[in-house]
Parts: sequence; C-alpha cells; structure tokens
Amino acid sequence: MKSKKLKGFLLLALMANTALSLANPTFAQATELSSEISQILNDQVRLESGVSYIDAAGQVKEITIPSSAAVTLSASSSTVSIRANGQTHNLKNVQEITFKKINVSKLVCFSANTVKKITLDGVNFQGGVKFSGLKSLQSLIVKNSTFGGCGYSIAVYSAPVLNTLLIDNSTLKDDLRIYSNKSLTEATVSNSVLKSDAKQFSNKKGYRTNFVNTRFDPTKCLRDISSGGRSADDIFFMNPDNTAIGASRFNAATPGKILYTGADNVVNTVDIPAYTAITTVKDVKDSVTIRLSNGQTHVLNGVKELYFRNVDIQTPLAFQQKYLRLEKLQIVNSRTRSIKVACSQTLKAFEIHGSELSHSSANVSLSSNKALESFIVQDSTFTGGSCAGSISVAHSPSLKQFIMNNDYMSGYLSTCNIGSVVLQLSNSQYDDRISSANEINGVAGPQIVGYLPVIEASDRVHSKGEQFDPIEGVKAYDFEDGDLMSVLVIDDSLVNADRNGVYPVTYTVTDSDNNMTTLTIQVTVN
Repeated sequence: MKSKKLKGFLLLALMANTALSLANPTFAQATELSSEISQILNDQVRLESGVSYIDAAGQVKEITIPSSAAVTLSASSSTVSIRANGQTHNLKNVQEITFKKINVSKLVCFSANTVKKITLDGVNFQGGVKFSGLKSLQSLIVKNSTFGGCGYSIAVYSAPVLNTLLIDNSTLKDDLRIYSNKSLTEATVSNSVLKSDAKQFSNKKGYRTNFVNTRFDPTKCLRDISSGGRSADDIFFMNPDNTAIGASRFNAATPGKILYTGADNVVNTVDIPAYTAITTVKDVKDSVTIRLSNGQTHVLNGVKELYFRNVDIQTPLAFQQKYLRLEKLQIVNSRTRSIKVACSQTLKAFEIHGSELSHSSANVSLSSNKALESFIVQDSTFTGGSCAGSISVAHSPSLKQFIMNNDYMSGYLSTCNIGSVVLQLSNSQYDDRISSANEINGVAGPQIVGYLPVIEASDRVHSKGEQFDPIEGVKAYDFEDGDLMSVLVIDDSLVNADRNGVYPVTYTVTDSDNNMTTLTIQVTVN
C-alpha cells in the first residue's frame, strides 16, 4: 500500500475550485442542428399571416388572416375547413399547407388524407393539435409556435408514410405524443420548452427522438420523457452531438487501483493486479473492508474519499453505515454491479466516469443523502441485464449540480425531492424513460476525471548571463499516472537570460484522462 500527501496549498486550491464550480455551474456551447434540418426550418412563405397552400392542381394559393383574428380549424378526409372573420374556406385535396401566425382557441383535429406536408409557423393553438390518420403526410414542421391543450399539446400518430418531424423554437404546455408512425425513424425537438410529458412508442423499429437545446420546465408532479419501454427499438437522445457514448475504458488486462484518503488528506493507493476482481466491499462503522479474488483483504480506515479505478467489482457496492464519514465516491474506468448509498450525512460528491454497469442487477440508487451536492456520470454505459441499467436519485435536497455526459442507459433515470438543481444531460441515449420534476436544461462541458495533475514549480531568481534551465526544480505528476515530466509542455519564450527583468514561464501538463493543469511562475533575472 502506497501513500502520498496532498500539498496544503494544492488541496486548498482544489477545494476552492470545486466550491466555485458548484456555486456557479457552467453551460457548454449549445448542440448544433444539422445543415439539412437548419435549411428545412429556414424555409419561409411570403404570407405575413394566414394560410398558404398548394391545391390539387399544384397551384400556390393564399388566404390572408389577421393574426388577431379568432380561427376555427379542422381537417377530415379530403377537406381542410378554416373559419375566420365570418368566412369559411373549405379546401379540397390540398397537397401542402402552411398555417402562419394564426390563433386557434379549440383543439385542432387534423386528418386530411391528401396532405403531404404541413407547416405550423408562429401559430398559437390554445387547445392543442392532433394529427392522426394522415395517409399521405410525409413532412410535419412546427416552428416558433405555442400550444396549450388538455391532455396533450401535440399528438402525431398513425401517419404511415411520415418521415420528417421537426419541432423548433416552440412551447408546449401539455404533452408531446409521437406514436404508431410506421415509417418514422427520427424526430427532432429543438430550442423549445416542454412543460409536461413527452411520450413516444410503436414507431418504426429503431426510431429516435432528438431533444436538442430544449428545456423541460420544472413541474409540481413527476414528468415522464418515455419511449414505451426498455427496448432499443424506440429511444431518445438528449442533446446529441454525434460523438461516442458509453465509452467504457475498463480493461481487465491492465492493473487497477483503489485510491482513498482519510482525515489527514493522505492519498493512499491499493494496487489491484490484472485479471483480479473485487469480490467483497463491506462498510463497518467508519471503515471499508475490500476482498479480492486472489484472497487478499484490505481494510481502509476512516475513509473520506474512495476511488475505484480500472477494477472489476463483482459485488454490489452498498454504503449505509451512519458512522461511515465518506465524502466522495468515484468509479472510474471500471466494471461494476449495483451501487447504493443511503442515509449518509457526509457524502458530498458521487461520480462515475468511463465505466460500465453491465453485471446483472447493475443499478445506481442514491437516497436520503442530505449533504450530497454533486452527481456526475460521464462516458459510461448502464445495461445490467433485463431489469437493470437504471439510476435513481432521491431525497437529496442539497444537490447543486447534476450532470450526465456521453452516457448510454438501457433503463430509467429517476429523480425525486432533489431540490431545485437543473439536470444537465448531454449526448446521452435513453432506451426507457426519464422521470423528474426538476428542470432539464443545457449541457455541461467535459468534467474532471479523478485527480488533476500536479505541477510543482515556484518563482525563482536567475543570474544574468547564465543559461536558463526551465525544468530545474520542477515536478509534474498525478496520483493515477505517476510521473508526467515526459509530457510537460513548457513555454519560456519570453525569458531573456541576458537582460534584467521579470519574465513569465508557463507549464502545462495533461494526464491520461485529459485533465489539464497549467501553472505560470515568474523568473527574475538580475
């Protein structure tokens, strides 16, 4: 067992940076829409407000309706009926139709069989809209619009040839429902606000909904973003960016580590040989006992931080002893079973990076951890058999950040009574559902994995005229990779060793987790 003490000033700096990030959560750059989708959304009709359509003969026609007018709208079989300003328009066998900046107070039921393309632009449908049984509909575009409703704001179902469904820059005050569209492989909901549930099921096998830069407002009751079950045949993505998800870095052929600290802030290391599994993890009072498949046993006393790295954990992790003073739990580049932490008075941070919960019954359950402030899951996959692969976080009102980046979940994500924290979910796939009353909004940038690398260098005085060596007295390392001097980047281009002055020298080092540390010192030449 090896140990190394964190330098006092470094520990204080890390603690300060952590506190600052929790108090001021940052949002990464928004996910961009594809050029194809952007082009579709940018298409406009010349009409200021009213209805523009292509009739059965292929002629473009318009009906001007003031945006202040009350409109009644319905469509069945071969006729679209529009009533406004005391006039009724019955449009027969319409091929394409655009409704722009009109107000409809009642539920709109749209079932015209001949229409191939529908666009809603800047409309206010106070009673919501239902698109059903449209046998010819291929494209449905909704943008810059607002929808009320009673039960749903937008329902799209039983449109057998529908292949394009886009909703952009719109507000839905009730449910979004997309189901039983047998040709539909993908829908995109972007730059919008959803105030209730989003439900999808029974579309074409492999169907996905992409929620891009879309905010789900907080609700009084649990909200469901659901796909009709755990099947990968019907899924949804939160803020996809076309980079890899669930990229587990566990490698059984490479030795692993358990790192932990106690009250003295010493980082202790337990080396785990390759192909050696962890078979028992048990908390007793303020200690954790760990047994390995090779027969070794390690007792970790007074644990404050516990960090598993590149290990195969073949036993459930359960920390529920009230005497255990655990403040941070990290699972990095590992494979594990279920994880449960409950009723902790001290746990502040929980993190999973580059890992797979792929053993049977692999779930994460965090409950009644009153001090929990940070929940981060990144580059990980949750499968765990037919009834697992889920995350539940409940009764933890002190949470300040909740982040999921680049993850794959075959099961559900559920939160309950976790304060007012905003869920930041980016580039992650969900096969089942998300249940939460909290706001879901924005994406977080890449998160620090494990320990930041350390650079030890101090301001120095250099004698004029002598050769300057920027590496003299400098160390670069971290607790996972060890010595990092071979990858230390030094910028001493401004130093003039032949002239009196104060010159900056900047050191930068990146570890195997892509964590970066930069340090600038001042060199005084005299």
